Amino acid sequence: MIPVFVTTNGRFKMLAVCVASMQAHGLEDITVVDNTGGAWPGMVGVKHVIADNSYRHLAAWGMGAVPKDQPYIVTDDDCAIVEDCPGDFVEKMLAVLNKWPELGKVGLGINTANFPDPAPVRYRVSLQSERDVAKFPMHAPGVRGAPVDTTFAMYGPGGDWPGIGGVRLEPPYLIEHLPWLNLDYTEEERAYYARPGMTTWARTHSAASEVAPKVIVPFTRLAAETVVGLANSDIAYEMVARPITDDEGYFWALAEAWTPTGDHLPEPFIIVEHDIVVRPETLRELRDCPEDWCAAPYPYLGKEEAWGMGCVKFTDRLIVRNPWIFRDREHEGDKLHPPRHWCRVDALVWAALTAQGERRHDHPGPALGHLGHPGAGASAHGCYKVDALR
Repeated sequence: MIPVFVTTNGRFKMLAVCVASMQAHGLEDITVVDNTGGAWPGMVGVKHVIADNSYRHLAAWGMGAVPKDQPYIVTDDDCAIVEDCPGDFVEKMLAVLNKWPELGKVGLGINTANFPDPAPVRYRVSLQSERDVAKFPMHAPGVRGAPVDTTFAMYGPGGDWPGIGGVRLEPPYLIEHLPWLNLDYTEEERAYYARPGMTTWARTHSAASEVAPKVIVPFTRLAAETVVGLANSDIAYEMVARPITDDEGYFWALAEAWTPTGDHLPEPFIIVEHDIVVRPETLRELRDCPEDWCAAPYPYLGKEEAWGMGCVKFTDRLIVRNPWIFRDREHEGDKLHPPRHWCRVDALVWAALTAQGERRHDHPGPALGHLGHPGAGASAHGCYKVDALR
């Protein structure tokens, strides 16, 4: 029997729909991983594990609850198997993992046929992105090579979170993503997004506008134009200026903001580097976008528009999915750069996240101002040390 783990954090009505759909399709070994710390009232025939939300939607892995010696299923509480999903879906998923164990996981597809049209603003990008999954290439007949987050999916033995990747079964093997079916928030959703400690982008598009984003500004010498651009922002924000005093300082500043510890839970943040001049609407656009990794364009290396770490947003959802990228890559260098050199941070983050199947959402122009490193946008190789940039 395949064990199932359902992560919840207070959306108990959705959870009830989710669990009922699985029981109706013959799944019996169900464990609810309760990130509320034990507030879930329980359900007959369902096991209950209490968590403290330290690992968010990856709690089943973070707590070591998933088995290491057999396949298992993990899902968020806002997913429900569609009523007419064929009863052999477990066998189909097992067959895929047995044939291609390197995939790590196989998910059910998401039903797009009943998405609201027009879509509510808060889900506009997400719904279009899900429709675009139909453009991904087929991995095999009935199996599409599309990424799977923590929606309903079966994982191979091993017990580790494999990142966003894998494949999905094609229709009729589908789930409903329950929040996407609502034109407006339900009362339960409003309470969920308004609860204490809910960070900015763990909320959805419109709810995020209630929270001031954290903007980290790493600098060797903070340009006046950059400060003025931030001051003219059309939303309130919390600015954290981080002075960089050596070649490793940028790496460690980001590592500190990113990496979870016993005293630090991941929070979403925006990076604005010390020579980037944002527009008044830039922070709002990044804050309100439902994508987890977003970048605004700026001139760089002779290109009128490039996307990188100059102005970028990372959500807590993304960080929790990939918590150890700085720890795991802190000893990497190349011919021009020793490990942890400031000039390699962009490439490090890109390589670490894309290797896990994450995709950066590049916002369209117009480009932001880039006062630039020496050469006004020319390559800094040689490579420059921080002292040369002050």
